[in-house]
Amino acid sequence: MGKNTSMAEYYEEKFDSNDDTVTQLKLKIESALECLISYKIDTKLEVRKHMESFFEELKKFSGDLETLSHTGIEYENRLQKFDEVNRDTHEFFSVALEGIAKAREGIKQLEFKIEHKNDFQSSGEDFIELEREYTNMTSNGRVLIVDDDILILSIMNRALEMRGYEVIVTSNPHEVGDIVNSKDIDLAIVDLIMPELDGFQVFENIRVHSPELPIVFLTGRDHTETKIDALKRGAEDYIVKPFKVEEVLARIDGIMKRKSTYKFNINIDELTGAYTRKCFASKITGYLANAKAGKPVALSFMDLDKFKSINDTYGHLVGDEILKRFVVDAKTYLEFAKIFRFGGDEFLLLIENSSEEEAKEILESFREQVNGKDHKIDGIEDIIKIGLSIGLTELKPHDQVSKLLDRADKALYKAKESGRNQTVAYSDIVKSNICKKKILIVDAENVASNIVKSRLKSLDYSVKLADELEDIEVSLKKDMDLVILDFKTYRENKEKLDDMDILKHKVLLMISESERKQLRPSDVFEIDEIVMKPVSVNEVEKKVRKMMS
Repeated sequence: MGKNTSMAEYYEEKFDSNDDTVTQLKLKIESALECLISYKIDTKLEVRKHMESFFEELKKFSGDLETLSHTGIEYENRLQKFDEVNRDTHEFFSVALEGIAKAREGIKQLEFKIEHKNDFQSSGEDFIELEREYTNMTSNGRVLIVDDDILILSIMNRALEMRGYEVIVTSNPHEVGDIVNSKDIDLAIVDLIMPELDGFQVFENIRVHSPELPIVFLTGRDHTETKIDALKRGAEDYIVKPFKVEEVLARIDGIMKRKSTYKFNINIDELTGAYTRKCFASKITGYLANAKAGKPVALSFMDLDKFKSINDTYGHLVGDEILKRFVVDAKTYLEFAKIFRFGGDEFLLLIENSSEEEAKEILESFREQVNGKDHKIDGIEDIIKIGLSIGLTELKPHDQVSKLLDRADKALYKAKESGRNQTVAYSDIVKSNICKKKILIVDAENVASNIVKSRLKSLDYSVKLADELEDIEVSLKKDMDLVILDFKTYRENKEKLDDMDILKHKVLLMISESERKQLRPSDVFEIDEIVMKPVSVNEVEKKVRKMMS
């Protein structure tokens, strides 16, 4: 723009009067912004005149653009209050930027209304709802700007906000660590030359708190060596002042697009479209915070039953197709939940605003839907059906992630151990543990009995192994549901064990073929079952299940 060119002449040169009004206005707004930012000390009065001319131009509009007219009147009046020579330059620029931003926002809202005018023609309430939708549209990302130049902070703040970014600004480099820790920052723009900490020190501080955060240097230092140093350290870009705002915005847009693509790749499972395990790790903190605030959140592990046999029988491509279909069904039926692929055929599900009891009802219904679906796949004659085992728990106010996952995993294990294709809540396991059936194993030579004990505990029995008489006596007073008794131990301590009425309990006797000859008929009468030594753990389990049923 020439030094003696009026704003009207400048527009007349740059814009075709036959262009669409909105398009012309958008270009005028961008040009006003460019004019404001490209000022120099010896041209500040010229810039002021251009700003006043810009707002004068806005005053002529009416109808749908009447809000622009109001903006023109308001900001022309506000700028005229500044003394032409001895004014506060920063305050002038802040007011001018605010006016440009307001004009641009008015154009964006008008475009939004035009885009939807065919859908909403009946009443003013429709447009009110549209404007509410427009206001609630999410930002393009959150940008942190660190610069001791207040004017640059104002310019970049307004420019980025007009671009749709949420902006956090600070002139204090010592605040950066706390900001990065407390805010979900997507990009940092850092001045290289600052009085207290230089940009490289701020860069390293950010890296401590957020190693993968993209960082752009914005500086007046146009030295090749410094640029190379910055880029070698891992800076995303190096922009030299003075700069053109649209160029800076284009670079930022490109960085944010690349980051968005990267986040998509690490957060979305490539095969199924479910969220990834890494995504779960990043999101679970927020869900735990909700639980701490008293909002119910349920978590479940889901595992496709005997999925390996599908891969073995039909091949991995068919298995992959089944996994993809399962996730599609889960997203459709459980659209209010978040599904994460945890590995292989195992998935995690987070359901907000649902207690464990409510989530169990929801998941049981979903499991039945999965069971009832026939999968016909091209090239495969068989109809494939899948079962689903689900373990469920509810987040607690002071939960740790490891404990949360452990509870869900235990519930899933119980579902699979109990026959698969069912939903088990962790609270169900806790309740069953309170009423566990109690088994006492009496065996002085307890090598085999330790193995039996482990197997029976895995079946959710309460199992006590005792080899000392005092221990046996104390245990028998606790109303044991079953005693597994080694014959040799019984024979060696018969008198004392008879005094304890050990044979009045339900008894499974472990005995060898040679020992069997020493068994008295009266003892046989009081013994419920016999298992031969050396014992088979599977045989013991089978007899215990039978005796406990």
